Amino acid sequence: MVTDANGCSASGTVNVNVITCNLQTPVVQVNFCDMATPFVAGAAYQWLLQGHDISGATTRFYSATQTGYYNVKVTDTVGCIAQSTDTYLAYPACLTTGLETITADPDFDIYPNPASTELTVTFSNVVTGHVQMEIFDVCGKLISASNTEVSTGNKYPVNITQMASGSYLLKITNSEYRFSVKRFVKM
Repeated sequence: MVTDANGCSASGTVNVNVITCNLQTPVVQVNFCDMATPFVAGAAYQWLLQGHDISGATTRFYSATQTGYYNVKVTDTVGCIAQSTDTYLAYPACLTTGLETITADPDFDIYPNPASTELTVTFSNVVTGHVQMEIFDVCGKLISASNTEVSTGNKYPVNITQMASGSYLLKITNSEYRFSVKRFVKM
């Protein structure tokens, strides 16, 4: 109740509706340049490139037309919004392989490829010092990460026994934050 200086008073009722958002973070699945996110009943979809809406990209599916970081924003029927993590696609390389070597430094080789239990990493350029080795699935999910002291000419084993069969990316980042990515297949 509110009373003013003249003694007039008024009261009112305000109804508050509490909306509980149960919308899960969408996952982007990638097949070459084509991306998809799971179906959500009644939801609206908006694909983004580099954080900006892509005009007309408003279904569960989108095909990349340029290189960059893509994600999808899903809005359910009560207005809850969930947005996926970024997925990097290199166009037009994704048309044929879905994968692209990002840079040439540090230059490394992996063998055997395909492999079933262990990969061997060797560096073919002058590399000495600390590197980070990360393994991602083809959807960009981090599978494992390790830090290693390396030097050119030595061999570095990477255990892949516990990983499921499929294609993966090995990303190696040196102490100057330069990195290179190569694809391998786990049998």
